[in-house]
Order: sequence, then C-alpha cells, then structure tokens
Amino acid sequence: MAAPTSYTETTFKEYLHIVLGAMAAGLGWTVGGGDYDEVVNETLLAYAVDDIAAATDIRKLRALGRYELWRAVVAEVAGDYDYRADGGDYKRSQVHKQAMAQLARAEEDALEYDSTYAVQVGTLTCDYDPYQPEPLDVD
Repeated sequence: MAAPTSYTETTFKEYLHIVLGAMAAGLGWTVGGGDYDEVVNETLLAYAVDDIAAATDIRKLRALGRYELWRAVVAEVAGDYDYRADGGDYKRSQVHKQAMAQLARAEEDALEYDSTYAVQVGTLTCDYDPYQPEPLDVD
C-alpha cells in the first residue's frame, strides 16, 4: 500500500475514522453522518489553509488532524460519569481517561507544526547544591 500524497475531505474523514478505531462505534460517529466535519474544519484552520487540497504536507495534516480529533473526542465524553446499577459497576470515565492519553500523544506529534513552539538548548548553572542543607543563621 502506498502512502497518501493528498487527501480530499472525504478521504481525510475516513483516515480520522480509522484513527478513532473501535471508539468511533462507541461514540456513534460515522464519516457520512457529519461527525468529523468540525474536526476537518479545525484541522484546516490549524494548518492555515482554506482547502484541503492546499494542505500538501501530509505528515503535518495527519498530525494536526489527530490532535483535533482527540480534542473533539475529549469534549464529547467529558460528561461521562461512573455509575452502579442493577449489580453492575460502569466506569464510563475510562473512555475520557483514554481519550486524554491519546490527546496528549497527538499533541506531542503536532507540536512541531505549532509556530509558537520552541525548544531552547543551553547550560544551566546553579550557585548552590539543592541536596546540601543550607547553613543555619544563628544569632
């Protein structure tokens, strides 16, 4: 299978649906149902293009898309709560926890495409040893 060299909005939504995996069924999200429309819009805004055809850096598009996808999922499941009923113990908050973990990973992947992200390398010097007790000031 060849790596994609471009996307249409529909094929990008299909990619996002694949990324979401089994969670898509749990959320009831479908490509044709419009559930990915705003994710695509947010991705294009983050990429700073009006049309997906102008998003020529595929790795950037996918990274930004995964980030926006998991942001949308986190928002969708934010109100899920744990409950007990009829002898069952339902931990719906686990979905939110998993979505937050995926969001953190997607954010790491997307950071390199954020124009405000910067890494600085330098030397840090410290005048004291934080592991040595400071002398007491006794008068």
